[in-house]
Amino acid sequence: MANAMLLPVLISFLVLPFSALALTQDFCVADLSCSDTPAGYPCKAGVGAGDFYYHGLAAAGNTSNLIKAAVTPAFVGQLPRANGLGISAARLDIAMGGVVPLHTHPAASELLFVTEGTILAGFISSSSNTVYTKTLYKGDIMVFPPGPAPLPVQRRQLAGVALVAFSGPNPGLADHRLRALRQQPAGLLHYQYNGGSSPAVALVAFSGPNPGLQITDYALFANNLPSAVVEKVTFLDDAQVKKLKSVLGGSG
Repeated sequence: MANAMLLPVLISFLVLPFSALALTQDFCVADLSCSDTPAGYPCKAGVGAGDFYYHGLAAAGNTSNLIKAAVTPAFVGQLPRANGLGISAARLDIAMGGVVPLHTHPAASELLFVTEGTILAGFISSSSNTVYTKTLYKGDIMVFPPGPAPLPVQRRQLAGVALVAFSGPNPGLADHRLRALRQQPAGLLHYQYNGGSSPAVALVAFSGPNPGLQITDYALFANNLPSAVVEKVTFLDDAQVKKLKSVLGGSG
């Protein structure tokens, strides 16, 4: 029993040096040679000015594809300094008639700033399936909010006493319950469409260093999910499902 009680204390002492390091550093440039973790990448040893700079958004993306649109990312993989900041960016190019189909970002909410052309953008609420849509012109901004955070779990209140050790004279305090609620995955479906007479360009900001992307059409029709199952979950008939699978490269 005594050994079992000592285990959490020993673990806390192992964690404290890493926590203190994170608190005393001005920044943590990602070491991309290591694996990503829920807390981000480990910190890179040697840091230079180039780690804080990225020129990749200056060039237009290639819109010669099925959706006539291109997203050029500036995520943690391209801008290692985004590690731990909770931010990232991207450039969006949409040719005339191009579209970014209904999609979600599993790990971020989004802000869209139009720099050229016009974009019809919108999102769908999760509670009532209400569509919020707006035609955006040069200089306009639109936000795509996250879905609702889950309600806090109510637990039985019990009195408790604990002995806590810190590796610094003034450790500080952060409520990680609130942080966890702020970092709930985003989930509202949204889209962008260029119905104008010229190409459109937008800069996109995200609330996470690696927001991810899941396009609904590709999730349904670009894999090997059996057609019979897709028909059931989409209310489409067999011919429609097979047509979409053929267009998007799916099978089954």
